[in-house]
Amino acid sequence: MKITGTSGRAERRSISEGTHIGTVVQVLDLGEQVNIFAEEDNPNKTQRKVYVTYEVPDEKLDDGRPLVIGQELTASLSPKSRLRPAIESLLGRTLVEADLADATQTLKSILGRSAFIEVEHVTTRKGTTFAKIKNVMKLSRGVNVDSPFNDLIFLDLDDANANEIIQGLPNFIQAKIASGVGRIVPNTNEDLDL
Repeated sequence: MKITGTSGRAERRSISEGTHIGTVVQVLDLGEQVNIFAEEDNPNKTQRKVYVTYEVPDEKLDDGRPLVIGQELTASLSPKSRLRPAIESLLGRTLVEADLADATQTLKSILGRSAFIEVEHVTTRKGTTFAKIKNVMKLSRGVNVDSPFNDLIFLDLDDANANEIIQGLPNFIQAKIASGVGRIVPNTNEDLDL
């Protein structure tokens, strides 16, 4: 017998398309992840990934909390990377040698920083539409941004307190970290929607 019904999941509200002010509230180390776009000759290629979450104060839930949107990026400060221009837009300056020498501190320095984020809606082959960050741009002079509503969270998987921080993250982020190459996240498997 086939029974149909709702999935039990709440409807997700997407951030509207266009340009918004976004404030970084999370910078999360996702560890080594298998590159789904790897070449045929190297299907198991891995890359270190980070997830940057922006709070968007002009888009709110019914209870008044701001919506958030995240972006998974390769953890690289190469001039050709997508992470570096985002960081430079958030800091309002070009990265210098000292920034590159201490990449962890550079990543920490974007917490609480704001930029314009360009959001687009993308439709998958299955017909699902989701919001995606297309671009991160430096704020114009004189634009004032309120302090973020959400707590600022920085996760470095090499830190001793990493597992404690992971426990407080959304299930989809916990699952992503747990799926990383060589990564075991203790005491979270029963909480993951795998």
